[in-house]
This record gives sequence, structure tokens and C-alpha cells, in this order.
Amino acid sequence: EGYALQSIGFLQKQGYFPQNYEKVNLNELGEMIRQNPDLDPISKQYYQMALLAHKETGKTAVLFADTIDKRNCIWLIPATYFPLNKKMVSQYVSLLENSIIPDAEQSGITYERIESKFITRGTLQAIKVKFRQEFEGTERYLTQYIITRNLETFSMTVSDKINEDHQKILETL
Repeated sequence: EGYALQSIGFLQKQGYFPQNYEKVNLNELGEMIRQNPDLDPISKQYYQMALLAHKETGKTAVLFADTIDKRNCIWLIPATYFPLNKKMVSQYVSLLENSIIPDAEQSGITYERIESKFITRGTLQAIKVKFRQEFEGTERYLTQYIITRNLETFSMTVSDKINEDHQKILETL
């Protein structure tokens, strides 16, 4: 699978993303969510997070979706800067498992954590947490990265039906 250079507006950078993924217009996504109230709760949740991030930072999130299976997607959401360290991995896992996941489980999604670690590459530092999800009999993988680089913080969330977390993207951002 090849990678293609894509621009990330709020980072004023380019990164390599899977070439079968295309950038999605968030206004169109919002309209799609309004027209399909039964859309999967995960898409709705990340769209709401993107709107909140825009309010807090004035920066617009970026979404890439697989052209073959739109549920395979990569969200990049801006955040207010904060430095990361290795101790935060367990704090973040705890936050996810004690507050965010129970809400999602009310929608019928179950989670099993399969990886959590701290990543350092040059000036980039990241917390990575990967879950196996099950929703209506379908298995998916959700990988959440919190990334700090050059006094900027953002998240990258990968949702995929195969165990592909696209960690390679971090090396290009």
C-alpha cells in the first residue's frame, strides 16, 4: 500500500497518508451526520470532538477516509499545547477506560486495550493507546495518539477494520 503526501492545514505541514485515503470536508460530514442520525456512534463522537477542538483552538480538524471503506479513517484534531511525558501514558489510559469508554459502551461498543506506550522520535513525543472494538458483531481497531511536537499538541485517531494503526504517519509529521 502506497503513501501520498497530504497537507495538514492546522499544522502547516505535510505528512504521508495511505494513498487510498482522501480528505473529507467536515461541513459535508456534519451534513451527513445530520441526515443519518443512526450513523455509527464513533463517527459522531469524533465529529463532536472536532467541533469542540475548533471552538477551543480556532483550528480545523482534518479527516482522511478510506475510499473503499469509509469507516476506515484517520482523524487529526488540534488541541491546546501541553508537554507530554512517559508517566502520562497510564493517566491517559485511565481517563479513556474510566470516562470515555463507559460512555461508548452505552452505545453497545465494547473495548479491549491491546497496546499502550510512549513514543519519542526527534522532537515528537506521543502517547499511543490501541483498542480492539466490537460493535454489532463487527470487530474494528481504534488507535489513539496524543502528539506533541514543536510546542503544538494534537491527536491522531485511526479507526480500521484490520489491525493497522498507521504509526508510520508519525515519522512524517
